[in-house]
Amino acid sequence: MLLKKLIPALSAFLVLAACSQKLEQGGERVDFDAVMVPGEMTKAAGEIGGVSDIYSGIGVFACNTGRYRYADSNANPDFMYNERVYYDSGHWTYDIPKYWPEGYVSFFAYAPYSSTWSFSDQDEKGNPWLVYQLSADVASQVDLLYAVALTDQTRPAAEGKMTFSFRHALACVGEQVSVACSSALQDALAAEVGPDEIRVLLNSLSVTYNLTSKARMVLWNQGDANWEPILSGEMMTSRTVSYLSGSDYLLYSTAGGVSDWTSAGGEGVFYIPLDVSGNYQTAVINLEYTILRITGSTTASSRVTDSKTIQLRSVPSSFAPGKKMDLTVRLLQADP
Repeated sequence: MLLKKLIPALSAFLVLAACSQKLEQGGERVDFDAVMVPGEMTKAAGEIGGVSDIYSGIGVFACNTGRYRYADSNANPDFMYNERVYYDSGHWTYDIPKYWPEGYVSFFAYAPYSSTWSFSDQDEKGNPWLVYQLSADVASQVDLLYAVALTDQTRPAAEGKMTFSFRHALACVGEQVSVACSSALQDALAAEVGPDEIRVLLNSLSVTYNLTSKARMVLWNQGDANWEPILSGEMMTSRTVSYLSGSDYLLYSTAGGVSDWTSAGGEGVFYIPLDVSGNYQTAVINLEYTILRITGSTTASSRVTDSKTIQLRSVPSSFAPGKKMDLTVRLLQADP
């Protein structure tokens, strides 16, 4: 009699187990895809359709708000917390699969993935965030990307994926630096009487960037990067890029010829498009040049210094994430 009762119960258990296994093996897994917004370029990926060249992957946060929409909840990223999603064998994957619950899930992402940055706590209510800090030098700078938030998502149709569209979170300046001998200086030198020839040689050039050192980026956004200032600790940092290590460069000669100097194209200097407590971000261009006056076999020389300060916030395009602003300076000082 006991055996007869156990057989139906065992059968029911096997049916439930089979259904559970079918659920986990079916189309209920949360899957992802990632692309760059058209026209956006990134140091990490270049101008391509996806961000698969970001070797470390992307970081994903997700909030399960059940029957409540994200805006109406006091959510925390309990569904996924800085989960590393990486590109492997032609698709995006992650190590511990997540399956769609009932109700709404909201997703947030950034790139490249980091396990060492500062993030909001997993049990912290409200929008997830990260703290971005400028790298110690230009060579190791990180081109931060963010995805437009995917809020209030529900279980998609079969084969459906959550597709993150990534944009630049940082502005970039100094892709190229150009130096020219101004027409005013050329006219002043050409009007001199006496020397057989006058030459202008560019000796050295450096650019010092005074930049916001770190800021908080909130990952809830529907457009531009959502930056917030951090008003504690050191707010500004300086980075100097030097050029012209080697020989001097001939910019101008009264004997004929004007040749502007332009640096080789580089990655530029990334900065956070945010002013902190009135500390304007600037690029200060410092240069030295020599004026040679040649008369017969005699050469007289004078060394001149010049500088120019550019407020990055004064140039509208410089604060547009993903845009690069070139720096140009002309020798404005006449012979002292």
